[in-house]
Amino acid sequence: MQRETNRPEEKFDERANEDSYFAAKEFDLIEELKTEFQILKRPGAKRG
Repeated sequence: MQRETNRPEEKFDERANEDSYFAAKEFDLIEELKTEFQILKRPGAKRG
């Protein structure tokens, strides 16, 4: 039995790629904030 690669009855959800893109961007921003927080948490770190 061959797998079907083109299924016209199933509409492609364009938002699926958009959700993935924004999830990756959000993850990167959170990692940057964590790094910045760790730097500010150090003793003697300048704030502002």
